[in-house]
Amino acid sequence: RSTLFPYTTLFRSLELELLEIYLSEAGAVQRIAERLGVHRNSVSARLVRLRRALGVDIEDAEQRANLWIASYFVKK
Repeated sequence: RSTLFPYTTLFRSLELELLEIYLSEAGAVQRIAERLGVHRNSVSARLVRLRRALGVDIEDAEQRANLWIASYFVKK
C-alpha cells in the first residue's frame, strides 16, 4: 500500500498551503509565519494539528519527501 494514500484527503483541505510552506521553508516556524502573515504561535498550533491529521512525523526526512511528492501530484 502506498504511503501517499492517507494524504489525499488532507491535501484538499486548507492545510495544504501550510504543508507546502513548511516543506519549502524546512520547518522554520518564523519564516513560515512571515509567509502566512500570522504569529509564530499560530503556526506552531497549526503544525500540531497537521501532524495529528497526517499521523506521521513531519520532521522525518523520508516522510517529508513522501509529503512533497504527494503535494506535487495533488496540485496537478
